[in-house]
Amino acid sequence: MAAANSTPPRRIVYRGQTFYLHGRYYNADEYGKPALHRQIWIDQRGPIPKGGTIHHIDHNPYNNRIKNLRLMTHGAHSRMHMTALMRQPQFRARALAGQKRAILKAVAWHRSAIGRAWHQAHGKRTWKGRTRSRIECIVCGRTRWCWFPTRTRFCSSACAQRDGWRRKSA
Repeated sequence: MAAANSTPPRRIVYRGQTFYLHGRYYNADEYGKPALHRQIWIDQRGPIPKGGTIHHIDHNPYNNRIKNLRLMTHGAHSRMHMTALMRQPQFRARALAGQKRAILKAVAWHRSAIGRAWHQAHGKRTWKGRTRSRIECIVCGRTRWCWFPTRTRFCSSACAQRDGWRRKSA
């Protein structure tokens, strides 16, 4: 395997299969075959579960030794890399500037005639087929009719505030 600062080989043969360097990772020349680090994991540790990804522990994508590979969920892997990137001042500044631009554009769109028309149509679509449901208050046990049974737990604001119920559950 190539060291971090040496030039990696353009191709690697692993168990009779040729893997070519595409960007940062070695991929098979056949469509649908896993990348080299994923194939090594599968051969050594078994199948990668749905939602799983293989992480290079030392962050060197050319070091595909099994002891350098770790199974993670996609979400945990993304969070880990994004957390590391956000610690870099230049990346953080660019990301936050882009976020501010996106927020300003979203505000402008929501205030536009097209945005208002979309919200009006969307609001009507969400009410189509909606029926009222009967719920039981989790404090006093009384029943009442409501439009949003998954969000309504109390029969009144008095029950919601009784005995500090909201503070206990938070």
